[in-house]
Amino acid sequence: MEYKHQVEPLKVKDEVMHFESLEQVKEALVRLGVERAYLRLQNAYDECGAPGSAMTCDVELPLVTH
Repeated sequence: MEYKHQVEPLKVKDEVMHFESLEQVKEALVRLGVERAYLRLQNAYDECGAPGSAMTCDVELPLVTH
């Protein structure tokens, strides 16, 4: 998780949390009280991209509580 430009892992009792799906991540973020989250995607082919093109893309994760 990035907070104020610092990347930190999500932890529970000093143990790094691991997830098997984005749905699990979203559920955990909602439980932690996070209201908005973004998934940052890296362009794996950035060396082949056009000069000046973005190397990352942020996609908002919908954190809907039911």
